[in-house]
Amino acid sequence: IGFTDDDIASPAVLHAKAGAKIAEKEFAYCTDSSICRAIAQHTTGASGMSLSAKILFIADYVEPTRRWEVCKATRRILYDSLSEKNADKYRVLDSVMLRILTQTQEHLTESGKKVHPDAIKCKEFILKALE
Repeated sequence: IGFTDDDIASPAVLHAKAGAKIAEKEFAYCTDSSICRAIAQHTTGASGMSLSAKILFIADYVEPTRRWEVCKATRRILYDSLSEKNADKYRVLDSVMLRILTQTQEHLTESGKKVHPDAIKCKEFILKALE
């Protein structure tokens, strides 16, 4: 699958690369590299993410079965922001991604866990996009 040492040190992200590899092998007739890349990036994010990758990243965090208050609050912010008249939808997505990345980084740091380097690079990428 191509797990890196950083992936192994962050076991909660392993399913992303595994899922991408399964999609690539089992659904090759209907998936392209951008879909597999979005699946691989949906837990950590990455620098240069596509729109579909950002949507999958956010959807994974705010999906309705997530009962953590931080996920519920982010879901409300996302829905409220997207429903605002004349909202810049792309900026909303980047702002929500920044919120998720920041929350995740804070949670991992407080828990004594390593922040995956891809998440750090993604946060830098999003901060630049929001400038």
